[in-house]
Amino acid sequence: MNVRKSVARMTATMGGAVLALSVLGGTAAYADMDLYGTEQSAHDAGAHSYRAGSDLNIAAIEDIRGDSHSVYTRYNRNYPSTQLYTKWEKDGYGHTAFSGTGGRIWDMKACISMQNNFDECSDWWTDNHGHG
Repeated sequence: MNVRKSVARMTATMGGAVLALSVLGGTAAYADMDLYGTEQSAHDAGAHSYRAGSDLNIAAIEDIRGDSHSVYTRYNRNYPSTQLYTKWEKDGYGHTAFSGTGGRIWDMKACISMQNNFDECSDWWTDNHGHG
């Protein structure tokens, strides 16, 4: 009898966890990307870019270093389109900017604006398609 109650409790708990994950899944981060600038140590990234939304159709860029550099993400939508979009985050450390919704984001990179020098950008993150 106790075994049955334990199994029932465990099943209910697991079901609740699955339900919670599916509810939160609409805002989960995908394709996380951190960019480490040359002026920074390997422990202090400057830009964090990721896809969000249940259809992976929102680009997010977060400034994760308290310095004077703005950050941005470059991305495209709806493979094989090569049109590029840019989303800036200029409010500083700890802030995140989100693009509007649109087609699925297929490629993206995180960048740090270096004001008086060339911007520093990560490599392109590419979804499951070839580049040509």
